[in-house]
Amino acid sequence: MTIVIYKMKMLHQIILLMLAITVDSRIDEIPLPTDIQACFDRALHKGNLTTHIGEKLLWHCVHGTLWNRIGANSTISPEAMKWFTSLLQKEYRKAEHNRRLRRQATPRRPAASQLRVRREYRLLTDAERHLFHQAVNMLKYDRSIQPNRFDALGRLHELLGERAHDGPNFLGWHRLFLLLTENALREKIPSVTIPYWDSTLDGDLIDPRSSIIWTPSFLGNGNGRIRTGPFTGWVTPYGPLMRNFGEGGTMMNWTSIRDTFTMNHLADITYPQSDPRSNLEDHHGEPHLWVGGHFAPQALAAYDPVFFLHHSFIDLVWELFRRIQRRRGINPVHDYPSNNTGPPGHHYFDPAGIGTLQNRHALSDLYTTEIYTYQLPPTCSRESPSCGSPYIRCDTSTFRPKCISASVFDTPDDEIFNVEDLTPLRKKRHVEELRKKRHAEEDDSEKSHAVEELRKKRQVEKYVERKRQNDGELRMKRQVEEEIRMNRQAEEEVIKKRQDDEDLRMKRQVVQDNKHVFINNYTHINPYLENIKTWNNLKCQSNNVNDHYENSMTIDGHIDKNQWSYISVGVILKRNMHVDEIATKGTDDSKVAMYDKCKRGSSSPRSLYIESTGLNYLGFYKEIIHLQHRASVNIESHETFIGIKTPDHNPTEVLLTAYDSCGRSCRTYCRNGTRNEYHKCKGSIRLDNDFPKLYGKDKNIISNALWENNGTVSSSLNESNLFIKFVCGDKTTWLW
Repeated sequence: MTIVIYKMKMLHQIILLMLAITVDSRIDEIPLPTDIQACFDRALHKGNLTTHIGEKLLWHCVHGTLWNRIGANSTISPEAMKWFTSLLQKEYRKAEHNRRLRRQATPRRPAASQLRVRREYRLLTDAERHLFHQAVNMLKYDRSIQPNRFDALGRLHELLGERAHDGPNFLGWHRLFLLLTENALREKIPSVTIPYWDSTLDGDLIDPRSSIIWTPSFLGNGNGRIRTGPFTGWVTPYGPLMRNFGEGGTMMNWTSIRDTFTMNHLADITYPQSDPRSNLEDHHGEPHLWVGGHFAPQALAAYDPVFFLHHSFIDLVWELFRRIQRRRGINPVHDYPSNNTGPPGHHYFDPAGIGTLQNRHALSDLYTTEIYTYQLPPTCSRESPSCGSPYIRCDTSTFRPKCISASVFDTPDDEIFNVEDLTPLRKKRHVEELRKKRHAEEDDSEKSHAVEELRKKRQVEKYVERKRQNDGELRMKRQVEEEIRMNRQAEEEVIKKRQDDEDLRMKRQVVQDNKHVFINNYTHINPYLENIKTWNNLKCQSNNVNDHYENSMTIDGHIDKNQWSYISVGVILKRNMHVDEIATKGTDDSKVAMYDKCKRGSSSPRSLYIESTGLNYLGFYKEIIHLQHRASVNIESHETFIGIKTPDHNPTEVLLTAYDSCGRSCRTYCRNGTRNEYHKCKGSIRLDNDFPKLYGKDKNIISNALWENNGTVSSSLNESNLFIKFVCGDKTTWLW
């Protein structure tokens, strides 16, 4: 028996040795694809990580480059292209004709046509917003062009990505695309225009996820599959429409927009010549990343209606920039770089990809003088604290009042929240002035009623006098008293109905005649709002909050969970931010580029994001680590699991990246199996299906393999199963 046990132990040790030897055969470090590496190299010429925000750089160079590969090998149906051409070129020729007639000095020239007006989404009336939603859904369910007319527009954006992004044609091409889409909507409902989403109105909320935008009356929920609102149940060519708001990116902000306005030329605010701080295309990516889901990858963004509202705002910013150019003596119609224009398709005379129009046609001022114009974003002041809509409120808590979005935390000033479920409760507190005003109105009403009652009483007395002669005094007196009682009962019912109507009006949060202004009742829910410091327990809206990130589980355009497996990754967060051995002298955390939201508040990260992006397959996966704020802890260590395509028949090539909630990238380390140590790498790896595997479909099994039980209460980490580690807050310089 002793010999048998000895042999079994020896066999066990041999198996463990074989496992250690074959580690490198299952996961290998590979170079970054040349086109992605070239993008990082170009970015390095424009600045290091003190000017580039890491998350946006990954979005641009990884997702953008892989997107261009898709468009290079795909086509659009002739029926769809014929429709696109008719939508745009007919409108363009009509506008040119009207302008020529207007310029002719003839007595019969026509009057200027009324321009379409694009307004902020929350400034639309309820009826106008409903018509916009209806027109979008009519396109979605019109299958006369496959798969439907709305997705055909998304497909156009998906396949023409290279000529529409990463170069000076970005703004012009999207102007044409917006007009094309608007004309398609107007085929369904002629009065509709594309409103714009001014995301700067959401940026000053404590949590932008609480914005009124993400409620059923507007765009619907922002977490996971769309279950509420006008686009409920939508399905895209890449699975059910999804969003994952607040898990990356940020809102547009006027600091970045003003940096753009300080520039003089189109080349100064677009790739490839622009500085990252004034690059409008770079800034426009922030809400893409914040909304997440289909809206995050550039290739899929136009399948979500949010795309058109966001790009309508970008077009407004560009139009404001063009007006500034004219004041400076620069003609924006001819302002286009003659060289260094970036990817193919961005030259001045290159075709726009829609009919016979060229890139130069998008620079014309024809569109905003003959077809459409913009209503400027709302403003307010202490003297006029109204933003023109019940869905936008004037924030007077700062030195300079500003309009911000209404949120689910906004209530009438006599209403507070139940901390447990955010159910509004009527409370008789903090409303003394309102009650006095109501009582005064009721007193005035009672006085007028008293006068009227006295008049009626005198009439009754006269009537009684006449009746006494016929019916007798007693019978007449009872009749009069009954009439008075009935009158009083009717008046009480009128007063009660008026009070009920007033309560209903306040409950619905309707602001009329500036008599009642919504206030933000943060003072009533401070204990609850303390959870915002960690973000992991925050409940912004009932059934509308990210408890976890919901991945689409899409592989090459098809949802198939069976094609996904998981690998273990480690994450180390260095809160003390020690400068490592390769940091630039003098580098500190305050100089590392980050989102404006972290500059205004705490720069300590609230979450860490780990992503996998397929290099030889079309697939994306994201995992989130929520952090607790523990001032006494300088270094935190976490382990998690990231999804990758299962390498059943062919090896899987994937890029793993990580960044924090302020947009700062993390350094990647790969394990050397022979030396049992980690070295800096770029995160691009190849996995095969050789045994033993470092991946699996069951996270519990992977976790058990990662943590070894030593026969004690505690377990030890088996780092041989941890090929990738990320170090965040390392103050390193360039990572790629």
